[in-house]
This record gives sequence, structure tokens and C-alpha cells, in this order.
Amino acid sequence: MAASRCTHYAVKMRRYRVVRHFAFCWLALLFVPFVHAQKTQADLNARLLNKPLFLREKWVNDKLKFDAQGQLLGKSDRVVFTLAGIDVTKVKLSSGQLNISGRRVGVIFEHDAPRRVALDDMSLEIAAPSDGDYTHALDAIFVDDLAHMSPFVPSWWQQYFAEHFSSDSPAVSESKPPPGKVRGAVKPPVLLSHAEPRFSAIARKLNYSGTTLIGMIVDTDGAPKKLRVVRPIGLGLDDQAIAAVNQYRFKPAMENNLPVPVQVNVEVHFELKY
Repeated sequence: MAASRCTHYAVKMRRYRVVRHFAFCWLALLFVPFVHAQKTQADLNARLLNKPLFLREKWVNDKLKFDAQGQLLGKSDRVVFTLAGIDVTKVKLSSGQLNISGRRVGVIFEHDAPRRVALDDMSLEIAAPSDGDYTHALDAIFVDDLAHMSPFVPSWWQQYFAEHFSSDSPAVSESKPPPGKVRGAVKPPVLLSHAEPRFSAIARKLNYSGTTLIGMIVDTDGAPKKLRVVRPIGLGLDDQAIAAVNQYRFKPAMENNLPVPVQVNVEVHFELKY
């Protein structure tokens, strides 16, 4: 039987200060058109083969059909971005459509270094545009690499992407206390209840396990706020950890007999037990 467990937080605590986050402007990244039209077999091969692509809308279905503008025909649920990569292995251009074959790709993290792992077979069918140029459709369907997925990941991934993949992103302005122990008589929060994280289906299938580190602020009411991924492991497990940690409840940190918000990190372990 598969099971997961979490360890109680290893506190790396500091008194929470007001943090001003500058909004990142990602609009320029939403659609980055190619200079040359994507009309010929050679153009399409150059665009799609041997590229670390991702599905822009993170569709879960492995057989997808699109109209000439790159809009999905039919419905499909979504997955997290660490399960939404694709390696294209074959591109076939015909008079009426473009057929793309490949493998869905997951992302795992080893010491913050992302690595792509092949999952299930995929096929995509795109209707031919009237002018034969597939550029717009491909821009609507694919993202060129992991760094360009930044606008399409949830809030708890944004800081990680800014720190690891977006060298030209504006810095986050934050008032930090000096290194070392927290100044003053601050008593750390005490965990009162926690939720067990769930394995993602893909991680279970691949017998993949590990430990992710989730950062958060334990507020004065003992509830976790501003959750974020600090050290990921991938394959959907980090997002499952976020969902579990969001249900934690604490006795808040205390300073001078008053509750105060503090920042802590929580290690969440995923293990398969049979």
C-alpha cells in the first residue's frame, strides 16, 4: 500500500517583517513569436524537435486536437507544470493539418537542478491555418522552456522561479533581520494539527519519493499564510505538499506574551510503503 508522511516543521524562524513585493510584468513573455513563418516541414522540425517544450495550458489529456489558432477542441483537465512537459519526436505536415507525436515529460528536481523524465506517449493534431503558417497556433500551445513557464505557475512557485530561472526579473525587496537567532524572546509556533500529503499518480507509478521544503508565515491566528516552494522535488509532489501544509494549524509564536507572525520552513516527506 502506498503511503506518505510528513515530519513536523524544522523551524528556521525569523520575525516576520513587512515585505513589499514588486509585481512581475510577464506580459512580454506570454507570446514570443518566431521571426520566421512556420510553414514548411523544415521550419516545423526546427521549431519543435529536440526542444525542452511545455504545454502552455498544462492539459492532462495525452491526445489533443486544436483549431488553426491553437485553441483546444473539446475539454481537458489541467495538471501542474512539473507534469506538463513534452518531447516532440515526430512532426508530420499535410495539406489539412499538422500531426505531432512525442512523450509527455515530467520534471524532477535534484539539488534545485531540474531534470526531465519521459512519461506517456502523446499526440497532437492542429488544423491548418488558411495561410499555412502555424506560428500563432504553436505559440498558443507550447512554451519554449521551463524559464518561460513563469507566468503560468501558481503563486507558491513564483519566488522560486524568480530566484532560479528569471535572471532579468526585478528583485524582490525584503527587510531581513541579521543572520542568526531571532532577537528578543520569541517563542516558536507549536504545531497543533497537520494533514497528510497525497502522492501524485505519476510519482506513485514511478515509485518516486523525496522531501520538499515549504516556506510559510505562521500568522497570529496560527494559520499558515503566503506558502511557497523553497526546495522542490517535482512530479506534482510539491503542489500536493502545499495543499497539505495549507491545512496545518499552530499555536502562534509569542513575544512578550503576545502572538506574532513568524516565518518557518516545513519539510514534507513522501515515502512509498507497501
